[in-house]
Amino acid sequence: MSKPIDGTIFRLPLRTVDIAEKSGISGKTYTSTKIRELLEEFRNQAFRGALLFLKHIEKIEAYKAGDDGQLERLWAVTVDELSEEARRKRMMVEKNQVYSTSFLLNVRISDSRDQAMQKWLVTTALSELPPNSLNLQQFAKRNRLVAHTGVAGLLESSRDADPSSTGALFTFLPLPIGTGLPVHLQGCFALSSDRRSIILPDTTASQEEIRGESWNEFLLGTLLPQRHLEFLQNLAMHKEISLTELAKENKNLMTEEYMAKFIDKYYMYWPSQCDSMLKTYCSRFWDFPPDNHMKIFYTPNGGGKWTSYSRAVFEDIEFSKNPTRRRVIRDLLIKRDYEIVQIPRRFIEQELIPKKSRHITRDLVRKGIQNTTVVDGMQKADIAVLLEYILEVGKFADLRGCTLLPLMNGTLGMLTEGCQYFVAESAEIDLFFHLSARFVDCSYLPESIIHNLCTPEAAQELGVKRFDEETLVQFLSEVLPSGTQLEYDHDGTTIPNDKWLRKLWKYLDAKDTVEVKSIAKFPLLPTVKDGSKPVGELVSLDPQLPRIIHSLIYPEISAILRKTGTFLIDKMYTKRLSNYVLEFTPTNVLKCIQLAGKTKGISVEELMSAFKLTSSECEALRNFVQENGFSLLDSDAKGFSSETSSVLEQLPIWPVHSSTGKTRFKAAKDCYLLPHGLSAFSVPSGSRVAIVSMEPKIDRNFVSKIGTRNLSTEEHFERNVLPSLQKPLPADKIPAYMEFLNQILKQSESRPHLCRLLSQHKILLSDGPTSDLYRPDQLYDHATALFGIVFEGAGKFVAAELRENLAAIRRIGLKSNVDGATFLECVTEIHRLSNLVQPPLGGDILNRAKSVISHLNSNLGIALQLQSNQLDQLVQLPIVPVENTATRLPKFAQLFAHIRSTLGLYPFSAVCAPEHRDIVWTQRPIYDENLFVPSLHVLNNVTTLRKPSVETVLDHLETLALKVSKCCPDEQDEFNRMLEKTYTFLQECVEKKHAVELIKKRLSRSEPLFLNGDDPTDRQNWKPAQCLVHGAANDDIQPPWFKIHKKIEPFYHLLKLGGAISIEKVDTKIVIQNYTQSEVISRNLTDFYNCTNDPAIEGYKDVIFVVKGKKFPAFRLVLAAASDYFRNMFFGQTRESLHAQLPIEVTVDDVTPTSFRIVLDYLHTGRIEVGPGDVADDCGWSEGHAYRYLQVYLDLLQSADKLLLDNMRQMIEKNIVTGDMVGIETVLQVEKCAKKFRAEQLEDYCRRFRLANESLIVPLDSDDE
Repeated sequence: MSKPIDGTIFRLPLRTVDIAEKSGISGKTYTSTKIRELLEEFRNQAFRGALLFLKHIEKIEAYKAGDDGQLERLWAVTVDELSEEARRKRMMVEKNQVYSTSFLLNVRISDSRDQAMQKWLVTTALSELPPNSLNLQQFAKRNRLVAHTGVAGLLESSRDADPSSTGALFTFLPLPIGTGLPVHLQGCFALSSDRRSIILPDTTASQEEIRGESWNEFLLGTLLPQRHLEFLQNLAMHKEISLTELAKENKNLMTEEYMAKFIDKYYMYWPSQCDSMLKTYCSRFWDFPPDNHMKIFYTPNGGGKWTSYSRAVFEDIEFSKNPTRRRVIRDLLIKRDYEIVQIPRRFIEQELIPKKSRHITRDLVRKGIQNTTVVDGMQKADIAVLLEYILEVGKFADLRGCTLLPLMNGTLGMLTEGCQYFVAESAEIDLFFHLSARFVDCSYLPESIIHNLCTPEAAQELGVKRFDEETLVQFLSEVLPSGTQLEYDHDGTTIPNDKWLRKLWKYLDAKDTVEVKSIAKFPLLPTVKDGSKPVGELVSLDPQLPRIIHSLIYPEISAILRKTGTFLIDKMYTKRLSNYVLEFTPTNVLKCIQLAGKTKGISVEELMSAFKLTSSECEALRNFVQENGFSLLDSDAKGFSSETSSVLEQLPIWPVHSSTGKTRFKAAKDCYLLPHGLSAFSVPSGSRVAIVSMEPKIDRNFVSKIGTRNLSTEEHFERNVLPSLQKPLPADKIPAYMEFLNQILKQSESRPHLCRLLSQHKILLSDGPTSDLYRPDQLYDHATALFGIVFEGAGKFVAAELRENLAAIRRIGLKSNVDGATFLECVTEIHRLSNLVQPPLGGDILNRAKSVISHLNSNLGIALQLQSNQLDQLVQLPIVPVENTATRLPKFAQLFAHIRSTLGLYPFSAVCAPEHRDIVWTQRPIYDENLFVPSLHVLNNVTTLRKPSVETVLDHLETLALKVSKCCPDEQDEFNRMLEKTYTFLQECVEKKHAVELIKKRLSRSEPLFLNGDDPTDRQNWKPAQCLVHGAANDDIQPPWFKIHKKIEPFYHLLKLGGAISIEKVDTKIVIQNYTQSEVISRNLTDFYNCTNDPAIEGYKDVIFVVKGKKFPAFRLVLAAASDYFRNMFFGQTRESLHAQLPIEVTVDDVTPTSFRIVLDYLHTGRIEVGPGDVADDCGWSEGHAYRYLQVYLDLLQSADKLLLDNMRQMIEKNIVTGDMVGIETVLQVEKCAKKFRAEQLEDYCRRFRLANESLIVPLDSDDE
């Protein structure tokens, strides 16, 4: 070859048998014939779609090289016009990522014999292996297999009967395995060893082959059916099936004809018959999962669309045999939005559609038309077909919810238990023409269907039944409103009217089967007013309603009956209503009145009163019953009953007396005959007493027989007189009432019941200006002295006109004795008068109060016994006169005291005795001892007069401390005296443990109530108890603490209760060893004396101590004798023990000259003497203060510790404690030094003192520490 070729070259060597035997490469022979056969086979495979599933190869060509080197192309397969998107989708498998894609592929085929164009739809995907399939994963990895699958279908070819459309298996390139499917299947199959077939199930297979079988089963049974479905969905979306001949005729490819042909060809790509190798594949393909949402089925629904298996509804063989039925039901379901799919009949015949799929069934059709108007507009014949289909093998229950029943109004009715439809005659339909939607239109329904619709089963299941009596009642209930009466327009056009009523009664007369009682509850009966003229009102036949035939003989009675609610009926309607309309008789008249009252739920009397009969109507009815009295009262008469007698008793037609002169009418049962011998006042307006003599026409015997009876004096007074006394009597009625009451009072002595009756009601007039009435126990006997004074002019005495019967009035309850209750009423009256702006005449209030107080003083505990509750009430009423405080107190107190005039009255609970004036005057008035001196009985019963309450004194103390103290600069002694008495009172309460908690609570408020100084006007002197300290020197306390002033020290218990603090002393005993310093000196001097050979003893003032520049000469021998420290110094091998240069000098740096001098004195004398000159001028303490010498002693304590002087240390400890040098300001400093210099007794004392007074301890400054 002269130039390179852009492609892949396969070279097959020609070998003879001899050459093959000698070849070191291969022993296979290739002859020219065999190579030509191989190339022809390769051409056929390439023409069958070799490029469909390849990633990169877009062209396959075959050339023949001539002897001259020229290439002659034999054939070619080329991907034509491949778009970039399609090229990208072909190469997606190279990325080894899970994907699914679809694309169109145009393939050009050419050779010397033929040239064609093909259009393919290719769907490929790379899937994940199941996560739980470890064997598959290992097998795929070991054999470098991937789950790559694909489906390709030939959409269009320029060649007729293109052999490429016959399905085959591919593993990227076609395998010589035909499938018989309308599509090619691509899969990375596990192949046999010759690479020409896939591994199939074999009983003799090896373990590895078995895994290959499982792999191929996974591709064919799981992935490829899913790819095929995706291919079909993509095909439906692309609409790329070639229908060129149709497109030429009609450019609109979405016509019904186009879609029909498209669908026919579309289903050619579906598998229908598969060989044994692909049996699993086909079964898995048709076994659609319920949740399959791929839109691969075509439905005419919605104008034509693709739908999924989950929404598809399929036909069956039986359904499709009847074209008319098929058309009606398909159109109905499609209209109902069911997605009925079109599939080839062969699929149905081969039963490829799973049985679990949704099919068209009677139940589906019934549900499709239930609760909807989808059948509206259907032809009558179609509705008949629909009914026939549903009822063919079904029951009436299947029609529930279906809108299929033709009605008289031209609509269709829904058949449910809740709705009712009726098969009726023309007269019944005409009577209720406005309810035509309830009647079945039987004009085009076969008699058999009508018969079936009228069966009990249809009535039960569908609510369809014959029009009968029950139906009539039901329709009347819908036409007429509920109730017993109905106003209507008898000449109107709406139901009810007279024309309709005539038709109804005509129908009822013709229908003997209709019972009148079944329609008795409807207002169907016209009523009349005058003669036979209707009044535009209907009444029902309810037996409880009053209905009576109108009477022309007694028109007045008829008018009364109609006025009270009885319905007057024309006689013409009584043909069938004898049991419902009464004849006009006296008994029936009363019965109608009774029924009218029952209808309204009221009594006969209330009924007649409600309609307010006129006098002439009452007279007419009274004459009517008296004229017919024999028949009405004769127990043997026809129609007599106890109810008749009861009605007569209740008729308010009997005139009764009225003080106004106006005639009133009452029922006989409410009337009474007057008792004899009483004045006319005993029959006031409103009483229920019939005056028989008032009307000569009244039959007294007749009235007595129907309920009227005589009255006793007590009954008359209680029932007729007392009600008229509920309001004040008119002035013109008072004389008559006085006369009447005096008559009653004279009878009361011998009539106990009358006395009790009179005592319980307000019957008496008083001597006051009003005409109010009082009970006897509300008035007082003017003859009782105390009552005569207290209640003078109050209108509380019996009227003078009644005093002739005063003894009788006393018997029925007049207050004439002064007891606990009446005495309190006297006190209450004084209180009432004191509150009046203008007190009444007849004596001033103070004199009345003096009388009451005097009576109390003289009689309490003797003639006047008061219960505890009465005493409690008494002490709260203002009855006690108080003094004018302004004349009894200093000037400063007049701004604060309860200053009252001598006319002021206060309750016992609010006043105090004069001896307690100083401790309560800011809070309580003082009773006037010139006007009231309480007796012993009064003092024993009214405790507040003996001693004021603790709370009052505490309030007084607060007022003194917080307010009054500011206003007494010139009268401080008087103020201090009052304050001291107040403290004394409270101190005594504390000591007696009286009201301790109250005092503690009040004093704990932190208010400055204690004068801790001399001047009360100086606010700095007032302190709360919590800030005061007992037992401390002035200089020992700093704010917020203060030493208790000497004036309030006597009230220590009161202060302590309020929170004052006391400095606690701690008991202690400083122990001193039982020997003297002189004994020590004597003992040591004896030793020195025995040491005669020691040259040190010979010295005299042989040592000089230099302390901070000051020299102190001393005797070494004496010092050594007095102190072990000096003994070691002077008798040890030290410089100080030498005698060469006497006197020797010893420098001391860590003590003060003063303390060293005192130590030397102690060593020589055994005493510690500290004088004023030993204290530094800047010590910080004043002359005479115990703390002034403290620092000197603390310095001595340091020296004693250094010089090992235990006795001196103990003496210093005692002097510090007994000299009060340990206080709240020094205890911390002393305790620190005691601990440092080993003064254990002093340290223990300080610790106990500190714990006892911890809240007052003054902390050390940082410098002191």
